[in-house]
Amino acid sequence: MTVAPPDAVGRSPSLMVPRPAWRVDTGVVRATTVVLVDDHPVFTEALSVRLEDEPDIRVVGVSSTPGRLVDLVEAHRPDVLVLDVGLGPEDGIELMREVRRRGTRPAVVVLTCHDDAETTERAMRYGASGFVRKVAPVQELVEAIRWAARGEVWMSPPLLTRLLAGWSGPARPEGDADRLARLTDREHEVLQLMVDGLAYGAIAARLNLSVHTVRTHAHNLQAKLGAHSNLAAVSYALEAGIRPTRRGAGPRSSSA
Repeated sequence: MTVAPPDAVGRSPSLMVPRPAWRVDTGVVRATTVVLVDDHPVFTEALSVRLEDEPDIRVVGVSSTPGRLVDLVEAHRPDVLVLDVGLGPEDGIELMREVRRRGTRPAVVVLTCHDDAETTERAMRYGASGFVRKVAPVQELVEAIRWAARGEVWMSPPLLTRLLAGWSGPARPEGDADRLARLTDREHEVLQLMVDGLAYGAIAARLNLSVHTVRTHAHNLQAKLGAHSNLAAVSYALEAGIRPTRRGAGPRSSSA
């Protein structure tokens, strides 16, 4: 991910730069609060400065020390945690799980250096809400943060392609179909449209429901499938043999 280096004045690894006066909250639009954790200090600081340029995003915590992640999240209670899963000797996904075990549940946007379907699938099973490659433009991360804050999932197209390729094999054993059998007809409809790549708004329009009702169905089917997110539910559905139809809205429209 290419970002400009931070300014030499008014910035240090341990301090956050105050937001400019023109970005004072008016109460009309609430800024999405973000904690950013990556073990490369220059990258982390530069990226946090770039994100602060967005009027609807406020970086409330930054760390290049993975061991501080849990305490940082608990201290700031951000809407979104942006986390590099390749944190040197640390396991970023295990740290993400520890955050959730502590009861703090920010949406998580994962940064990754590789098109690694196995890591992506493992992260999404523990509730990650966005997946962005570090070589992607910064604007892609901005979009992922916005989607995650809305309760939806954003995934870099190359990562989604790899993930779907890994699901093109045989379906899961028959016993796993029992969980799908627990779903109501409406939940099956919602799940199919999620597999097709539709976000909550598009599903609501397709089924003539409110977005709130669609979100409720999505949460219910997550619970029945034992999934931590809608993308994890989609993973389960694909592995159980459910396939996308022509009704899909493209690779960026997966809801979370």
